[in-house]
Amino acid sequence: DDRSIVRFEKNIPYVYCSPFYERKPFPKIPDRYPMAGIFILEKKRVETVSRRRLTRREAVFRLLPQVVIREETPPSQIKKQWVRAINFVDRLERAVPVYTLSYPLNPKSKTKIINEAILNR
Repeated sequence: DDRSIVRFEKNIPYVYCSPFYERKPFPKIPDRYPMAGIFILEKKRVETVSRRRLTRREAVFRLLPQVVIREETPPSQIKKQWVRAINFVDRLERAVPVYTLSYPLNPKSKTKIINEAILNR
């Protein structure tokens, strides 16, 4: 349910720290991190954690709804903003892999199992 700010710098996507309140504070040393991949979390009726790399088409369709287009955008600019959003998502998908990460409905330690699934390739 969190959103991040992603920007390209010299063809490398960077994720910026959320400017919003964190429930569980953690040390934020740099103000940005190079992006290595995207994991879309899916809570499911499964026994174990699994991940699946999305196809290009799947990734674009899963990421596009996450792009924020400001409500204040003048009607004459909405089409232009959507074209920019589509191009950005396409560029992002080409730069980093996009996965779904499915995990059980009642995991013992969601953080632990998700970290293990991400780090164990």
